[in-house]
Amino acid sequence: MTRTLTIEEMLKACKTLDDLKNKYRELAKKYHPDLNDYNTTEIMKMINDTYSNRVQYLLNNSDLDQDKQDFQANEAEHLKDILTRYGHLEDLDIEICGTWVWFGGDTKKYLKQFQEDKTVFWGRTKKKWYYKPEGSKCFNRKVWSMDKIRNTYGSRYAGKHDRPQELS
Repeated sequence: MTRTLTIEEMLKACKTLDDLKNKYRELAKKYHPDLNDYNTTEIMKMINDTYSNRVQYLLNNSDLDQDKQDFQANEAEHLKDILTRYGHLEDLDIEICGTWVWFGGDTKKYLKQFQEDKTVFWGRTKKKWYYKPEGSKCFNRKVWSMDKIRNTYGSRYAGKHDRPQELS
């Protein structure tokens, strides 16, 4: 008789960040409340919590230095790129939520620049421009408020200390 692995065991069995990310996506597609007829909110919360803990474990594990460096380098590179392009503009509120970057404040001055940039999109319900990393997908079909996004993914404003050195 074979034993079925629990969701936590499935995620904890992943030895690399890539394996973990793939398993997380698979489980999210299966259990996400917006994609499921049953109330799977608690299951999804547990998946998110286990995923976050496992990412931290893998990033802090000395055997995975290369994975840690690659993961952090990719995240840092996309943030550096977007802050280089927009961090110096006056009257913009730049907020980082997870891996997405939101632009608020007086964006009308920079309308043409945002429209020409193929990596920045207009969020009509939030009345803000946003940048999301290439390959980033949104599984949610419901509209989330900025407060819900902040509570779910965390939030920090990009001040002068977060901008690339040449912009300071």
